[in-house]
Amino acid sequence: MLQSNIRPLFKEVFFLLKGEGRVGILKLMALSIQKGFARLILLLFVFSFWLGVSTPSALAITGAGIGARPANPDPSNILTQSWFIYELDPGEIKEDAILLINRSGETRRLKIDPLDGGLSEDGGFGISDKPENNVDVGTWIELSATEVTLKPNEQAKIPFKVVVPEDTWVGDHFGGFGVYEVDAASAQKVPVGSGSTVYVKTRLGLRMYVTVRGDKVWNISLTRRSFGVSQGKLYLRLGLINKGNVKGDLELTGSIYSPIGLYDRQEKIPLGQIAPHQGRLLTNARWQGKNAPLFGLYLLVGTITDTAHPDIAKPIRVVMPLFFFPGRALLLILILLFVIWLIYQFVLWRRALKLARTKVVAYQVKASDSLMKVAAEFNLPWKLVARINNLNPPYELSGIKKLYLPDTRGERREGIKLPNYFAQISRPFATFGAWVLGRVFRIERFRPPLGGRPQRSETLHSLGEGGLPSKSYLTAIVEKGDTLSSIAKHFKVDNKKLISHNNLKFPFKLTEGQELKIPKPKQRKSQ
Repeated sequence: MLQSNIRPLFKEVFFLLKGEGRVGILKLMALSIQKGFARLILLLFVFSFWLGVSTPSALAITGAGIGARPANPDPSNILTQSWFIYELDPGEIKEDAILLINRSGETRRLKIDPLDGGLSEDGGFGISDKPENNVDVGTWIELSATEVTLKPNEQAKIPFKVVVPEDTWVGDHFGGFGVYEVDAASAQKVPVGSGSTVYVKTRLGLRMYVTVRGDKVWNISLTRRSFGVSQGKLYLRLGLINKGNVKGDLELTGSIYSPIGLYDRQEKIPLGQIAPHQGRLLTNARWQGKNAPLFGLYLLVGTITDTAHPDIAKPIRVVMPLFFFPGRALLLILILLFVIWLIYQFVLWRRALKLARTKVVAYQVKASDSLMKVAAEFNLPWKLVARINNLNPPYELSGIKKLYLPDTRGERREGIKLPNYFAQISRPFATFGAWVLGRVFRIERFRPPLGGRPQRSETLHSLGEGGLPSKSYLTAIVEKGDTLSSIAKHFKVDNKKLISHNNLKFPFKLTEGQELKIPKPKQRKSQ
């Protein structure tokens, strides 16, 4: 019973793997799901066996059921299992062969073209599209046959010769083979959406590297260096130029240092291949170690080495400062600071609104009055009185006939315009815009007057007893929460002057009700 169930299953699996290649693998997975867990185990076993015994080479180039690889690889060089790599003299002839494999369940007619090759600026290898465009290695190759027909699971060797011209230049040359089906009906239909369909025809490419012996010249140099960060990973953007006659296969070994020492080290980061004779390489190599730092100044110190010609190559020193600045994090920080600033401006606006609505009584200013004296007489904070009356340092009362003092028995002042929050937050931007228009773009209406900023009044009065200008200092009463720095900032004087005028001792603590002498600003001569 078990044998009768397994036999058709084996036949079905063999047909899928033998006849349809990688497409059959997908169908095999679907079949496994339909047959249940027990048969899934059996299918996996058969699939593993098929991989082990039926694949001619894991390194063969494959596509659409067709495989191709060098027929005579060098056992000492694993790369020759996939690429043709030769080192020849001018005029030398090299004989070799291509191994073609048909893994599909259909007979295939294949065409082989000898083609020129080259390296792109990002280090990738490519071959030309037509034999008619050949000017280098593609013209050196002589195939014994350019077309071959293969039955299912059949393979064939196609011999060829590489004839190196006597007058060719010394160094590295690139070429290869293009293998594709002759029948146009072999193109696969691929839907691309919206009812459209494109036809895709697969072409296999085999690389060929030919180094012509002679005086090799290695001359690769660094032309640019920069870096970038993507998804937390560091990418090194290096530009190189090759003025020699041999190609380069470059690797980077380097260390990243932070201000406190070694941050990370990586070895043999592949950068790509660079062609000779003014070939260029623009690489975007990912640093394979730690993620990029979030913020700070770092230093990359590294060495670029060439594995293609280690006998003549010289190490290229790379020293590059790395400054990391978090773009998204910085944006979030700026947004957060802006929100905090808006909240702070809202608090100031609420305070100004409260002051504008405060009930006050009018006090007639006397000749001997000062701000401190009036505030002390009515047991009021002098800063509050100054804010209500829009007084600025040095808080002089000359020319002021009336002071408004907060009192619940009073009334709201008439003609006081309530502050506007949006006008308040837009004022800094309007001021900056006017400065840009006046200073940068030289628009006359926004430029400051010729006299510069308006001068402060030259008549300064002491806020001490009597209000006479004979003293060389002002007097301030320390309130709760005041510090030496806050008072100095409020009166726009230096901390050291406050300390020396008041003979304060370290740690310069102030007590509520303490009188401080505030040095007057220097008098300016009238212009």
